[in-house]
Amino acid sequence: MKKLITILILSAMLTGCATGTGNNVSATSNENNSSEISSLISEEELSSEGNTDSIYADCAKDIESVCNNAEKEFEEAKNKGYDNIDFLASSFRAPSFRQCYKLCLDAKFIPLHLTNKEAYDKFMELCNEYLGECEEESIYLTSFNKNLAPNEFEMPIKATEHKELVESSEKDIYIFQYINNENNKYMWWNTKNVSPHWIVDGEIFETGIETNKKAQCLFPSSLLPEDKVIKHYNGKDDGEVYNLPNGKTTIKEAVDYLENEYSKILLKESSDYYSLYVWETTVGDIDDEKQFFSFYTTLSYKGIPIEPHLSGFTIYGGTISASDKHFNMGQTLMLGKDNVDVIASQIAYPITNNTTELTKLIPFEKAMDIASEKLSEGTVFSLREADLIYSKVQLDTTIDGETTLYPHWRFNFFNPNDNKYLFAYVNAVNGQFDYFTYTKG
Repeated sequence: MKKLITILILSAMLTGCATGTGNNVSATSNENNSSEISSLISEEELSSEGNTDSIYADCAKDIESVCNNAEKEFEEAKNKGYDNIDFLASSFRAPSFRQCYKLCLDAKFIPLHLTNKEAYDKFMELCNEYLGECEEESIYLTSFNKNLAPNEFEMPIKATEHKELVESSEKDIYIFQYINNENNKYMWWNTKNVSPHWIVDGEIFETGIETNKKAQCLFPSSLLPEDKVIKHYNGKDDGEVYNLPNGKTTIKEAVDYLENEYSKILLKESSDYYSLYVWETTVGDIDDEKQFFSFYTTLSYKGIPIEPHLSGFTIYGGTISASDKHFNMGQTLMLGKDNVDVIASQIAYPITNNTTELTKLIPFEKAMDIASEKLSEGTVFSLREADLIYSKVQLDTTIDGETTLYPHWRFNFFNPNDNKYLFAYVNAVNGQFDYFTYTKG
């Protein structure tokens, strides 16, 4: 089973805000800021770091203005008459935020802070909290203890067969798993993290839905062959009422619960700044009368989603092929408006002190102009979706595992000439442009 990562790595080419090309620079934090996450990057600091010029200063606007006007600017862009973009099938995820950051995440290997005994006790608490049971015979662990046999080193082994290791004050168990195939319950917890990133409560198996998956192999998408799919939906409210096993509800009610109340349950203290964010909804049939919701999710930081890593996308500025663009997103399965039965692959990386607040952003209308300027002439690209997300810029060197993300305007285009999709990115701080193309399998 692979740990899934939610961060997409981008490369960067530069463009100016109005005409011409910008300077090859990126925003950096104030070196004197070692403890205050919320310290501001002012326009003056950006200028002094070489991150702006008169063109940038003319087009950047304050955060509140950018947020408030984004949806209006999207509607205005439809009538602007771009030669190489059509908006006939387009949608816009209007951003809702009052603060925006240069976001620094600590994704490096963190030394384990719990002893084996403390971690074991904590895992038992988590099992009872999320699964309502904890049978010791169902607990497995993974350790890098060098005294283990070669076939046990860094491999899942049964906790009851390694009592000395479990009771030890050493800090070398880094994964616990709960595998109860009889009750169809499963959980995976990395001992560095506050909460599990994979939970299967197993109620879906009681609905009678056909599946050949065991609990520890269950992704919600694995229950969704095309003949079971009612609809794919990019929004969060289609106005329909669905009959789920635990009662009738709407997509909106389920999403509201997942992004708000359940975020606090799952992410615990990290929910002060992180929350779950629903990227896409699929409604699936259990039988002729009942349905379930399957959500592709990522995390958002104070209202702006962090772009999930798209499986296999490692070549930028070029063409790649991927059979499933959702593979490395988190997945959630719900059987009622407040009933999460499966959640998989949500990792909340710690925020570092290098995270700094921005004061100005390039507005949507300027980002749209930059994207149009960089797209090929003679081809009309169909805009499918636009949004504001946090994504990584390759110009920022990753040091000691710290990953830096900037806000980006992201545009998902379809090119009818080659039947390929193109993701275009405009860095909302400095106007850097990047793209990659992909084909749907």
